[in-house]
Amino acid sequence: MVVHQKSTVRKKKDRGTGDAVTGKIVYIDHELSQHKNVFLVNWNLGNRCNFRCSYCNESLNGGSSPWPEAATVTAFADRVIDHYGADGGKKILFGFTGGEVTLYKDLIPVLQYLKTRNCHTEILSNGSPRRAFWNKITDVLDYAILSYHAEHCRPDHFYSVVDAIRGETNVHVNIMMNRERFDVCRELGESILRLSSGISLSFQPLLERLDADAKLIPYTPDQLETIRTLNDNRGLYYTGDNRYRGRMLNYTADGDSFIMEPEQYVTEKRNHWKGWLCWTGVEQIVVSQKGEVFRAWCMQEKIGDIGGTVAFPTKPVLCTKPSCHCNIDMLVKKQRPLYLTCDNIGALLRMGIVS
Repeated sequence: MVVHQKSTVRKKKDRGTGDAVTGKIVYIDHELSQHKNVFLVNWNLGNRCNFRCSYCNESLNGGSSPWPEAATVTAFADRVIDHYGADGGKKILFGFTGGEVTLYKDLIPVLQYLKTRNCHTEILSNGSPRRAFWNKITDVLDYAILSYHAEHCRPDHFYSVVDAIRGETNVHVNIMMNRERFDVCRELGESILRLSSGISLSFQPLLERLDADAKLIPYTPDQLETIRTLNDNRGLYYTGDNRYRGRMLNYTADGDSFIMEPEQYVTEKRNHWKGWLCWTGVEQIVVSQKGEVFRAWCMQEKIGDIGGTVAFPTKPVLCTKPSCHCNIDMLVKKQRPLYLTCDNIGALLRMGIVS
């Protein structure tokens, strides 16, 4: 049966309903209904990067993995589109990362092709390209996710890029909260929020390393509390129907609900779903630099290779990982194993877990 348990996390307001959060989370789903019908292909195209951030590693910036040919990308895209477009009419979103993906010479032709196939497109960039590049790409780009890295990027340049393209495409900003340049990061994020139109923004805590045992870098207690407060107080400045899919609705055992985003799961230490059902593979797949296809970036289950057979999943998987540290993997429906009882069936019906 479902065990009712008072949360040990400090109480915060439910930004969706205004109620305080209590109880154990049993079900997580997308906040917006349109995001429930999106299938994401998140593809790491290569590891060439023009930054060498101290908290990154060579797998993401070493330059050892060459960019794929455009034909390789579009051929696998056709397979995904034919499979998921025909099976339930999913809206397909291709998200490309690196490395610094704007260094990929075939990026614009690939995005142009995907738009002819009625797909949505997204890139994750450090925002370093000049204005001329963004002028060429925004008409084939649905989402620009821009991450600010204080060790290598001038805040005035980053701000100008965000300001320039926010009216041309949907923009989400990640402020990577560098411990040594903390005030610069905070001030830039607050300045961008004051633009107040066409953007969403997250103050992202940094991890010591990128693996299953990753932990937050040793922030001071004041810094960690500031990150929490900044994320709690930022509001949602961009409210368009096509906005970035970054908010998840969390249902508790007593039927209440509240919204969280990936950076909040991490800072609140609520990113542990071992033993839960996870809809990775059903709502998303990821492609590595080597062309290997997995359900998620935790790489719990390989399902094929882009040049060979891919067993596209149709059912959720039982999570075996102690923690979840990738934003992409967190933005997937999840459900704690449940037993129906007379006491909980009403709440589960309201959540949509049972019908």
